[in-house]
Amino acid sequence: MQIDPMVVSIASAVIALCALLLNRNKDQRQSAADYARMDAQLGSIMSGVDDIRVELRSMRSQLDRHTERIATCEAKIKNLEKEVFRNNDKLESQT
Repeated sequence: MQIDPMVVSIASAVIALCALLLNRNKDQRQSAADYARMDAQLGSIMSGVDDIRVELRSMRSQLDRHTERIATCEAKIKNLEKEVFRNNDKLESQT
């Protein structure tokens, strides 16, 4: 019994076409899974960036408060320094 070469070539073409279609579906599923994984990672990164922004705002407001406190302390120190010099001058004039 001899197999016709035409039948063999048609059968191999059908098998190749089936393999191509199966691999294409597999690639599409893999691409969808990769996309979902990347989307989840991007969501995580975005949430981290939002947390950093909130913390940065908090740090800025805290820095502003510290700056105000430093300015207040500097003004008080300047006034106290003037008072010390006045008192020192009074003591020197009394002696």
